[in-house]
Amino acid sequence: MAAVAFDTFKFVNRLEEAGLSRPQAVAISEAQSQSFAEALDATLATKSDVRDVSDELRDVKDELKADIGAVRAEIRDVKDELKADIGAVESEIREVRDELKADIGAVRAEIREVRDELKADIGAVRVELDLLRKDTKADTDLLRKDMLAMELRLEASTKADIARLEGRVEKMELRMTLKLGALIFAASGLVITALKLLH
Repeated sequence: MAAVAFDTFKFVNRLEEAGLSRPQAVAISEAQSQSFAEALDATLATKSDVRDVSDELRDVKDELKADIGAVRAEIRDVKDELKADIGAVESEIREVRDELKADIGAVRAEIREVRDELKADIGAVRVELDLLRKDTKADTDLLRKDMLAMELRLEASTKADIARLEGRVEKMELRMTLKLGALIFAASGLVITALKLLH
């Protein structure tokens, strides 16, 4: 039982002054002293208790140090692995960048070739259009002359003959117009395609 710093003599005197008999005051003082001692034994730690807790804390501290060391080693390993992975990824990125540069260069060369070919094709189409215009003009002039000659020859003919001849002429003009329209449409398509590729 732990010693209790309790002045029983003063306590007994005070009880007697309050009107209790000496045996009653002594009994109450002893009971109070014993109650304090039991309460202290139940709540205060002994040196042995403190040593046990200190030993347990040391063990936990050593375990934590070991765990922290292991975690640090794992972190170092992960860091080294990540560095290696990052290096490999950076190397792959450099390779892909070099390949893309080469591909872009090849595509640009192809675009230049296509542009040159299209320029040549557009030039040829323009020449053909100029020739077609000239041919069409010549054909139109011939047709006009033929029509005038036919009009002079057919003045004496009937209205039915004149209508039939005019129908044939209109068909010829329509065919020529269709041909000219088709050629102009084809040339316009080539020019538009070329312009799209050049932009």
